[in-house]
Amino acid sequence: MNKRFNFVLLSFLVLGIAFMAGCSSASTNSTQPTLRSKYLLNTTISVKPDHSTEGRRLAYYDVPFKITSAMINPTVQGIISAIGGMGPYASLYVLDDSSFKNWINRNEGVTMLYSLGAEMVATMNVSITAPGTYHLVFYQTPIIIPGGALIDRPAKVGAHIKLQWYQ
Repeated sequence: MNKRFNFVLLSFLVLGIAFMAGCSSASTNSTQPTLRSKYLLNTTISVKPDHSTEGRRLAYYDVPFKITSAMINPTVQGIISAIGGMGPYASLYVLDDSSFKNWINRNEGVTMLYSLGAEMVATMNVSITAPGTYHLVFYQTPIIIPGGALIDRPAKVGAHIKLQWYQ
């Protein structure tokens, strides 16, 4: 009987170890999405004023980027700050490719995923829901101050903006 008891005990011990090994290997082999990111812009830029009033927009700063179907929950995140004190300040838009083309040509049908007016400092966090080409666009119109004087110098913007997603 002692041998039988030892055999049963040894069998349970082996099965328990095998079960524990199976559990630990399953948890280490699971495929969890990995957080990835890349900077779209991490510098100071100069945005010239656009003097065009009709037809195609002529002056803007465009950073195109692509979203693939393999990207899970892509977001555009960042901090934008005006540099140099008293303006001018650039506006910032996030547009899909179709809206970007419509915006340049001043056509209808512009859907902005993100729009920031002239601000000193702002943070952004924009979710992108479909694959495609997108554009991070900085834009500035000339500023006319009281008395009719024109501020016609480029806006300086510190932009630290990254694309983040899981894959």
